[in-house]
Amino acid sequence: MSKLFRFNKDLVLVCSASFIRSLAVSCASVLLGIYLAERGLKLTEIGIVITAGLFGSGLATLLAGLWGERLGRKNFLILTSMFMAAGGIAMAFAQNFPVILIASFAGFVNGQGRDRGPQNAMDQAIIPDIGTDSERTKSFVWYQIILDVGTSLGALAGALPYIVRKWTGISAMESYQWTFAAYGLLMASNIFSGPGNAASKPL
Repeated sequence: MSKLFRFNKDLVLVCSASFIRSLAVSCASVLLGIYLAERGLKLTEIGIVITAGLFGSGLATLLAGLWGERLGRKNFLILTSMFMAAGGIAMAFAQNFPVILIASFAGFVNGQGRDRGPQNAMDQAIIPDIGTDSERTKSFVWYQIILDVGTSLGALAGALPYIVRKWTGISAMESYQWTFAAYGLLMASNIFSGPGNAASKPL
């Protein structure tokens, strides 16, 4: 049993970044449709924005497979974190459909509720190189547990705009803007966090 909990610095770094990302993605997914409706977008436009985000995420995942090795794991994780951070900040303050659409696509804004994008794919390539062959299954188990915990807490955090409104008296729009700004900042924190340090091996 003690081996199950043996400390592995690189795995902790990867799982920490995954937790932050899954927390932010899950929370944003709960609120995305509501926020876009509050912005005055029509149902069709909301669907297009969500589709654009998923398409952007899928395209970036494809690029991870095609050019991730050439770019390097660390550089890829940093670059995609920058795009996701910028997308979240832009979503918070964009006021018209074209800008929101671009932010969703370029920032891989995920409306499906779970972290399934380019960084998740890169994590799958990094984890087998962490530790020994005998630890590989344990590493994936811990990674998946942390991912699911982040997703669950992120869904719960979808109530934060309502709570903040009750405490501060700000408008619904402002509470959603702060939430998406926080999403962007969480993604930005991964630019400086551990997965890049654990990702220095080439693919």
